[in-house]
This record gives sequence, C-alpha cells and structure tokens, in this order.
Amino acid sequence: MLSRRDTLLLAAAILAPLPVAAQAARRLRMGVALAPNSIDPHYHNTGQNNSALRHVFDTLCNEMGLEEVEPCLAESWKMLDATTWQFDLRKGVTFTDGTPFTADDVIFTFERVPTVPNSPGLYTPFVKPVVKLQAKDPHTLIMTTAAPYPTLPREVAWVQILSRKIHTGATTDDFNSLKVAIGTGPYKITKYVPGDEVQFVRNDAYWGRKQPWETVQLKAVANDSTRLGALLAGDLDLMFRVGTPDLPRVQNDPKVEVSLSPSLEIVYLFPDSTRDVSPNMTDKAGKPLEKNPLRDVRVRRALSMSIDRQAIVDRVMQKAGAPANQIAAPTMEGFNKSLPPIPYDPVAARKLLAEAGYPDGWKMKINGPVGFIANDDKILQAVGSFFSRVGVETEVESVSPAVYFGKATAREYCVFMTSYTGPVAIGDLKALIVTKDPKTGDGPFNRHLYSNKQLDDLVYQAQATLDPVERVRLTGEAMKVGMDDAALIPLVQTMGSVATRKGVVKYNSVPIGWGWAMLAEPLS
Repeated sequence: MLSRRDTLLLAAAILAPLPVAAQAARRLRMGVALAPNSIDPHYHNTGQNNSALRHVFDTLCNEMGLEEVEPCLAESWKMLDATTWQFDLRKGVTFTDGTPFTADDVIFTFERVPTVPNSPGLYTPFVKPVVKLQAKDPHTLIMTTAAPYPTLPREVAWVQILSRKIHTGATTDDFNSLKVAIGTGPYKITKYVPGDEVQFVRNDAYWGRKQPWETVQLKAVANDSTRLGALLAGDLDLMFRVGTPDLPRVQNDPKVEVSLSPSLEIVYLFPDSTRDVSPNMTDKAGKPLEKNPLRDVRVRRALSMSIDRQAIVDRVMQKAGAPANQIAAPTMEGFNKSLPPIPYDPVAARKLLAEAGYPDGWKMKINGPVGFIANDDKILQAVGSFFSRVGVETEVESVSPAVYFGKATAREYCVFMTSYTGPVAIGDLKALIVTKDPKTGDGPFNRHLYSNKQLDDLVYQAQATLDPVERVRLTGEAMKVGMDDAALIPLVQTMGSVATRKGVVKYNSVPIGWGWAMLAEPLS
C-alpha cells in the first residue's frame, strides 16, 4: 500500500481546487473495454459498474486501494465500542433533484441492497455485517455489527447511496431508463446505451470539488487496439487498458503519455471441485467422464503446476504483470508473504496426475471471457496449451462477458477463468471461496460452491480481530489453507495501464483501478 504521506498527497492532488483557467467548460472522452451492464448501482458488483456509476452515486467512504479509506458522504467515523460505529455525515448535501441527503437514506440503501432481483453479483456482503442501523440525528448514523468488524469502513465504501424518497420501489429497469438515475455525485447521466456508452453532464450543485469537465463520455470499445486507434485519431482523450502487444509502440509515440502501475486485480481459474460429475470433461475417446477428476486435490495441484506463469507474463502480457501465488496482491493487507511461488513443474504435474489415477489424462473444455481482462483470451489459450502438454487435452472457449458470467453462475463450466479486484485479502477470500451463504451474502462469487470449514473459521476469526497484526496473521493462514487445497488456481496479477493525449489530460491512477473522470485533470 502507499504510505500515509503518499496517500495524503494523492488525495490533496485529487481534491485541490483547479486554477480558474482549468475550470472552463471542457469535454472529456474516455475509452473503456466494457460499459456498465446496468445503471442500478446495486445490481451487479463488477469493476465496470462500480467505476462508471460512481460518477453519479456517492458512497460513505472512498476506497481507492490506498493505505487509508478517504471520506466521502461520511466526513468521519469512529468505533464507539467493539461492535458499534458512528458515522458523521456531511450536511448540506442534496441529490440532483434537490432532495436533501440524510442518515435515513443510508438506512434505506442498506435495506435495499440484498433485495435487488436477478443480480449476477449482489453487494450484500458489504451490508450484512451491520445488524442494526440507527439515525441518531439526520447527519449522525450509528451502525451495530454482530461481532467486531474492524474493516467496516472499507466494506461500506463499496455501497452507493440512494434516497428513500426518490428510490423506494424503483426497479433496475427504472434506473436503466434513467427515470431514477439520481444521485449525489459530481455528475448526472444524460444518456445510456447498454454495451456502448454512457454520457454525463457536470453536477454544478455537487457538494465537493467542482469538476473541470462539463461533459464526460464513457465509450466502450472492446478491442484494445481499436480503442488505442481511437485515442491516436483524436476521438478519445484517454483510454484505459493498453493492449500489451501495443505497449512498445505506443510508449514511443510523442503524442501519447502511457502510465503503468501494479493493480490489485488477480486473474485466476476456478475448478469445479464439488460435483461428482462436471460438464465438458470426457475420456480421450469422447465419452463423458462418470467421475469428476477435479475433486482430487492432487489433480488441481497438478494443473496448477503445469502452468508457466512467468512465460504468460513475459510473452502474453509483455511483462505488464506478475505471476500470482494467491488471491491477493503483495501490497494488500493479509497477503501471505510466506507462501512460495507456485512452481512450474510439468514432470511433477504428470506424476501427480498418475497418482490420482489419470496417467493418460482426459479431455476437457475450459472457458473464459473475452474483453473483460487484459489479454484474457490469450491467457486462456496459454493455459489450455500448458494443460495439454501434461496429458489433459484442453479446448478453450472465450465468451462475451454479457453471456459468460450468467453461464459461469449457472455452473455450465468445469473450469472457468476470471479476475477479482479487492482492497484487502480477507475481502477476496470472503467473496470467492468462503462458503456461499445467501443469509449473510458471503461467497457471492463462489460459483462452484467450494466449502472448507477450516478456511471459513480462520476468515471469520480474522474478520472479528481488532489487532491488525493478528488479523493479518489469521488472514494469511486462511489464504494458505485455500491455496494448499487449490480451491482456486491463481494465475497472474495484472498491471493497470492508462494512455492519454499528451498535453491534453493527466490521469492520477489509483491501485483499485477506477476509471473516473474525477481523477483526470486538463492540461490545456
């Protein structure tokens, strides 16, 4: 994580008033790989949604992957005792229709989050730790948790706040039609074309720093090279995620400024270790397997050991990343520093497969998205090639994210690839491999229903530990349990990349990888 000093300097740079000349009306055109799949801020917890919708809907705190959480609608917060928090809310804040913001709006928001129908990934885990909410007065909120929960400010930082008056009874369709796309944020939505673009206009009544951009366009261009071409042609002012094949060329282009920084995104495989029979697996003759090989930890470890992660980083990602050995980035609280790199050892992998009863391997198809992660289709192809080399003949299939995640949630895949970005390791564990529990909302992305009581116990013990040193130790133990069991197979940590038109705009990247107009500054 950044130091306290670096955190404050970055926050000051983002929040400081701009020179008068920079406050003139300006247009910002940003290119992204994916547009939000909904304007409902509680519909689907994905990076493209969280990033885009924060232009309109504020949260209590700002989570940017920095050392400390920054204030937003909450000016400050404190623990009154081990299970009670007080959040002091900003006064004078209004939604863009003029409705005042109060503590009751936070209570309404927390009540709504678990109830959104047909969600591919609810925000429930961020609100379920809170068992009681009380408005002490219109701008003082008391939160009570069932057990000590020292990371609560980081959790609630993911929940975008709505209004009880405006949004009671509002459906996801009402948000998508822009009928109730009303927040307290720095911008207002003027246009939404699903899968294509979102347009914003500056909210001149915003409570915070006056934004330099009068209008903002968020344009989705799935292909990395095409998106870069739009930047070079002057059709975009900045773009996120430069394709690694384009990096050497664009870094030497005098018209473009490129910044690279380690992200918190971990790309991983999720093997189906829970079903007796899993789809898309056959013997070498094409007969469906009657027994799922992935249930055997030796098989999962063998597949993991068959992957040359450094080769993927060097050849597929052009060194814009790093091999991953766990579901957390090295800068995150709870990262287990004692876990060794996962060895690339195809000989040992074949031996493990033979010990598990699969000396000749089998055939299977693995799946991944295309355009969701940098180089995702190429990473998946590389993984399939490594699997095939140890005798597991592997076909790969990359699918549009719009279709892919529904199929993954429906468990139509035996092994699928995706990524997760979170600020602390315990959050990654809770989201991905803690036992899925609809009551608590834990395990929202545990799509293969992995369950390990030892891991669960360590995670919940860590979650309730106030001592940060002990909390990190317990989280690290939980991470080791999950990685030893190959619950997930970590692949690589990605590197965030932003390209801007030189002399036109500067972008202040943050580790969490947000694509915010609020982090962009005009240079001319």
